[in-house]
Order: sequence, then structure tokens, then C-alpha cells
Amino acid sequence: MGKLVFWKQLWLSLLQRNYLDVYVWENWGTSNIPALEQGQQFIPTDFYLREGRTEPPHLLTESELIGLMDKAGIGTDATMHDHIKKLIDRWFATKDERQQFTPTPLGEALVMGYDAIGYELWKPYLRAMMERDMKCVSDGTKSKQDILRTCLAEMKTVFQDARTKQEKLLDAAAMYFDRAEGAAEPRPVGAFVRSCPLCGTSNMVLKSRPDGKFMVGCLGFPNCRGVMWLPAALVDASVTEQTCQSCNPAAVNIQQV
Repeated sequence: MGKLVFWKQLWLSLLQRNYLDVYVWENWGTSNIPALEQGQQFIPTDFYLREGRTEPPHLLTESELIGLMDKAGIGTDATMHDHIKKLIDRWFATKDERQQFTPTPLGEALVMGYDAIGYELWKPYLRAMMERDMKCVSDGTKSKQDILRTCLAEMKTVFQDARTKQEKLLDAAAMYFDRAEGAAEPRPVGAFVRSCPLCGTSNMVLKSRPDGKFMVGCLGFPNCRGVMWLPAALVDASVTEQTCQSCNPAAVNIQQV
């Protein structure tokens, strides 16, 4: 997260409360200042800088999610809660005592995996289109057979692509479940680098993590957890036969994870 410096500017003032007088659960959070006229000078009593950090947006509550579903045209008053219940029953998300939803590793992995395949299934477009078509059936402007044919063809295409590109789903699942469980084992991508000084029995090789970062790790994992972390800014790494004439190989920092 990057650091931000805030300069508090007192130039907003609430003139009429209107609905705030009725909807008492919402408050006006900006400080009120006296009404000023053009040309009048205002001398602040305090001037200060406050250091802060950017924060992620808050998690969606159930009422907010229902509002977004209604806006996208997904579900009805009778079916929206069933849709939400399925998300929880299938462990795509959890809901806490504040009615806020948190995505699970499975939910995140499915989103990123289908994104990698090329389907933004987490967006409401496909479901909203199906809902509109079903409404057309009830209105009599489209037939049930036509809608079934179109929807099944669309779903079949997604299913076939997911089968042929399942490695993208598996890679996403590996990344998110490894991150959640703390048991990631990067894939070896390079040749022998050196013998492992921690265990003394296995070799260390170049490895690639699911998140794209590189490291030099012991092939004896998980019994040996010797590792040398490489800079996160690396976009590619490989092993060569060249050796550094300045470094002392024995002094290389081998950490245990």
C-alpha cells in the first residue's frame, strides 16, 4: 500500500439536511463552516499534515449485494436470497455476523482461473442475459425452446474451453489455496544451482512460484525448507554455467522457511 498525505480542506458545508432529517442512520461527515461571502478572508486556526495509508474498499454487505443484483437484473425478490445461499453453500464466499461477504480461496481461484481462460464469469452479464431471456419467455416474445438452445450452447462453449484450458484453473487454484494454507511448493524450472547447505543431501534448483516470482529452493522440500529468495521485480530467471568471481558461495544467505 502506498503512503498518502492528506490536507484537510474545509470548503464543504451542508446547507439543507433534507432526507437526512428523516433517514437518521446516515450522517454528514464533513465539518460545517460559517457562511462566507466573496472577498472575505478566512484565517485557519490549524494547519497540519496527516500521514495515512490507502485502504481496500469495504466488503459487500448482503443488502449492498442485493442492490447490485437488482441493478444488474439478476434474480427477483423471491430468488435473490436463493442465489446468495448457493454462493455460501458451495463455499465461494462466507458471511460474517456483520452480514459482510468474504471470498474464499475457492471463490478467488475460480474468478482468476476463468479470467485467465478469457471468461469474466464473476461479472453479471451472462446471468443477466439469461434472466432477460426468461422474462421474454414469460412475456411471450420468445419461446422456451429458443432460450434453452441459446443458453445451453453458451454454457457448452464455456465448459469445453474450461476443459481444454484446465491448467489455468489448476494454476489459479494452486496459487490461492497455497497462499491460504501456507504450503506452497514452487515448480522447478531450472537446473542445478548448488548443493543445499542446510540438509547436505539434496540440491538447490531455480523454482517458479504460482504468482510468477522466482526463488532457489531445495529439492528436499518439505523435509528441507532451504531457500534463497530472488528479487520480486524479476520478470524472468535462468541458470547458467557462469560463476561470480566476487561472491563467496559459502556466504550466500540460505534461509529456512
